[in-house]
Amino acid sequence: MPSGFERSLSEENIKAYFEIIRTSQTGTLNEMLHPEFVECSVEEKTLTLCFPVASWETNPEGNLHGGILSSMLDFTMGLLSCFVNAGPMTPTVSMNVNFLSAPSHGDNICVKAVCAKPGRTLCYTTASAWGSSDSTRLIGTAEGIYFRQK
Repeated sequence: MPSGFERSLSEENIKAYFEIIRTSQTGTLNEMLHPEFVECSVEEKTLTLCFPVASWETNPEGNLHGGILSSMLDFTMGLLSCFVNAGPMTPTVSMNVNFLSAPSHGDNICVKAVCAKPGRTLCYTTASAWGSSDSTRLIGTAEGIYFRQK
């Protein structure tokens, strides 16, 4: 996190830091994913982002590549973990992804992350992903564990 940045859990801080990440990481995968802020809830410890799907993110079948979906899930859970733990970036310790279905062509991918347990050293999260044309049809789920740096 940038020095002097307020690290407390608030919707304003999450939005502000999201904008810093979105605009300052030129040439990184995070920037190339073009995440868009949708909503967050401090009380429920949730964060929802959407990602447009670009042609370079597809596999030979023309569907979203599984590694890209994993990155979208990881980015959303990791950003939420960072704020729930009110500290610097939280490296991924472990992540399990379930690929459930391919999104429809032309869909944006929406990801909702939930902090299941913010511990002293580890933060446990879950996430669900769906295509923007049908929010009832999951395309993937994940569980992530993130390390809380002191």
